[in-house]
Amino acid sequence: MRHRPPWEKHRPGALAPAGLRSYQCPVRPPRPDPIALVLLAHGSTAHRSALGRIAPLAAALATGSPFHPVKAAFWKQAPRIQEVLADLPSDRACIVPLFLSAGHFAGRVIPQTLGLRMSNGIGMGRAFERDLVYARPLGCHPGLARIAGELGRSVLPPETEPAADTALVLAGHGTPRNRRSRRDVETVAAGVRRLGWFAEVHALFLEEAPRIEDWWRISSRPRVVVIPWTLAEGLHGGEDIPVRLGADPAAVEARLAAKEAPWINPTPLHGREVWCTPSLGAAPGLSRLIRELAMEAAAAARWLEAKEAADGE
Repeated sequence: MRHRPPWEKHRPGALAPAGLRSYQCPVRPPRPDPIALVLLAHGSTAHRSALGRIAPLAAALATGSPFHPVKAAFWKQAPRIQEVLADLPSDRACIVPLFLSAGHFAGRVIPQTLGLRMSNGIGMGRAFERDLVYARPLGCHPGLARIAGELGRSVLPPETEPAADTALVLAGHGTPRNRRSRRDVETVAAGVRRLGWFAEVHALFLEEAPRIEDWWRISSRPRVVVIPWTLAEGLHGGEDIPVRLGADPAAVEARLAAKEAPWINPTPLHGREVWCTPSLGAAPGLSRLIRELAMEAAAAARWLEAKEAADGE
């Protein structure tokens, strides 16, 4: 039977429920020139912690990857995406937006700025004298639910039973400007809920209801675990979210100045135990999801040729 290339099995924009496992197979570029991989994060001019989260991901993806080189880039801080693209040695680049939703920036501002044509969540175009393909954002990968659940359980003592008495909160940004920002976080929350690892799972937001500061009204469980739904601590994950949860602003500022975690686990609030994880960028397994998103986009651009593993066909 004829072996079908991956883009015939999975249309662009349609991730396999198992997390694109069909792309975990031997690949070779049909052209001799390399394909660069650019990890694009939001970044901040005031809080540069994003680089500390992105650099290890880039290093992990540089090993055993069909992409070369692997570079980190940012929208709001150096090295900016325009500079990175202009300096690439390859004339082809796959950009994976490390955004946790396909909202205002990842879904609209960045593709428009780079002049990309979007179809089913994947963008293609040419800029800086290079052919570009733009993958779907990290927050759209279905495997993110399991990673979030594992991160939530990792901060609890081993003797706890989170399925019986613990609520998990994904503390996202949200924005009235783009409903996708909220919807993608809620989709991950629903995925964690289906795992059955926590008694409750909620998606709460900084800029829209249901709001993070209302966690104690929304959940009735004696133990609450909060995941700052950001890639790096930064302003939102390191300051805004702890304060919205109920931490003293001065205490948070002092811990950050001492280069300590902004939250003390557990913190008693409203008669509950509140635990807070590091930002999502600290979770193991993210590099695998990023690679799968890049492979999906490169396959849609016909840049990669894949042979399916022998499966009896």
